[in-house]
Amino acid sequence: TAPGSRTQPWANNPGMSSSNQGGYYSEWTFDGVQCEECHGPGLNHANSPSKDNITKNTSKDLCGKCHIRSTNTSGQDGECGGTGAILTNGAVISGDWISHHEQYNELVGLNNDGVHSSLDCTECHDPHKRSKKVLASVASALGITDNDKSAEERGAIKKTCEDCHLNVSSADTAATDSMRIAHKNNNVTCVDCHMAEATKSAINYSTSGWGRKADLKTHIFKIKPSGSGITRTNADGKNIATNYITPKYTCGKCHDSNIYGSVISGPTSESDAQSSADNYHGLQ
Repeated sequence: TAPGSRTQPWANNPGMSSSNQGGYYSEWTFDGVQCEECHGPGLNHANSPSKDNITKNTSKDLCGKCHIRSTNTSGQDGECGGTGAILTNGAVISGDWISHHEQYNELVGLNNDGVHSSLDCTECHDPHKRSKKVLASVASALGITDNDKSAEERGAIKKTCEDCHLNVSSADTAATDSMRIAHKNNNVTCVDCHMAEATKSAINYSTSGWGRKADLKTHIFKIKPSGSGITRTNADGKNIATNYITPKYTCGKCHDSNIYGSVISGPTSESDAQSSADNYHGLQ
């Protein structure tokens, strides 16, 4: 549409540098993913609200319409499915990093070999709540008041790892070894390691040391201490992620001083990290 007054909260693009500010000329009646995407047409429900005249699709395949990247050679690679996307063909990887916008690919893996491929996204996530923080300037412009709270505090994460992995939680609570005690005292949580930032949207923090850290948490979850890398090839010859991450990401993001900026006691190399991660929870 023709340029308007551009007085909306996003008109100055508060998350962008001053040289790139300017906002959007077009406007939408509704912003973001709307109710109909998951609940279908809702005119009857809006006129007479009832659980009997509205549907609810909680399948991860529905989330995968957007949180996916095409990885097959018969289609066009791209975010949000691309063309002819094969939903179980793996997460595209480039160098040391999993590409962004493919949480579905990470979760499902290659031919459903992901450790949590049987889960639907809504088992852990509340789709009505925002899980990620935004820039302070964006929060101020949009009137967001809960930006400093965690995803759990905002209610965006409705199920945690401990809800299912009770044996792991109990073992860690009763731990007497110095490593796990140190992690517990420093508030290291399950997702700090099992959802390490192996996925890159915009930046990575270091490639000069032994550790690796990008800017998005992975949805692969499984850690393989002896793993030498996180790349494999699918049937289309594409480099895709393995169904595990390695100590290079889970341990290196904190214990490699090139990333964290200071030396933290613990493993000082990838081989040391592999030894530390082996049977970490003491359940074998």
